[in-house]
Amino acid sequence: MINDDESVVIQAYEVWCSISDTEVDRVTKYGSNIKHYCETALDTLLEVIFNHLVNRSQDEDPDAWNLSKSASCLLQNLCLCTSEKIINEVFKFISNYLQDSNPKSRDSALLAFGSILASQSDCLKIIINDALNSIFSMLKDTNTEVKITAAWCIKKICEHHSASIVENATLLDTYMRVVYENLNNSSKVIIFLINSIYYITFHLHKINSSIMNNYLPGFMSELLKIAFMKNAYDIDNNVAQCAIHAISCLAESAPVESYKFLNEFFPNVVEAF
Repeated sequence: MINDDESVVIQAYEVWCSISDTEVDRVTKYGSNIKHYCETALDTLLEVIFNHLVNRSQDEDPDAWNLSKSASCLLQNLCLCTSEKIINEVFKFISNYLQDSNPKSRDSALLAFGSILASQSDCLKIIINDALNSIFSMLKDTNTEVKITAAWCIKKICEHHSASIVENATLLDTYMRVVYENLNNSSKVIIFLINSIYYITFHLHKINSSIMNNYLPGFMSELLKIAFMKNAYDIDNNVAQCAIHAISCLAESAPVESYKFLNEFFPNVVEAF
């Protein structure tokens, strides 16, 4: 995986992704890893991954498949088929680079963090609670890619660890406020944040919580504006479709206390069309 030809290194990543896919599948089906190939090679793999994340080209195309995306893909698999050691090692990497002056390094720290969030490790849950406020603040970063990756991280946290937010009233309130304030961000950021709302709303609905009633009017009205804003129908980043879907999901999962507001709100949706 150390070669001057990027295409060769990406091929090597694909080999290890295939091996780790098999081991993740074994863990999922049988509860054990059996061969432990990834665990045996973990130190070397992490060294290579971190090296590629830190030494990203300043001219890297954010939409192209490249070394950093390959590294992220492998990291996502490794966190599901190796020991908790990987969480500690990734957290050290994040701590070293999250506040770095180089935006590529900050982005890499966020990319690494987001890549291990599918893990249900207890140690990771503690880290999430400590790290969330820092990630929220990075939605205001001066670099566009850092803001997008921060929003992606928030979506991943809500997807895999929604309880960490929902079961902490202060954190939930902060999350709602931060998401609402950033619904005027770039299209990619908005889409990731709207997607994060799905997971939080679903969790609240599952535990029969009515707390969403406090936030529903503001969010629904803002999402309706977003659906009809200029450039909302971009083919690659269809914010309009995402916002309308979010309105539908919020309405479907709304607590009984919100029905009066919803009856007043939906005539506005009809008028908007």
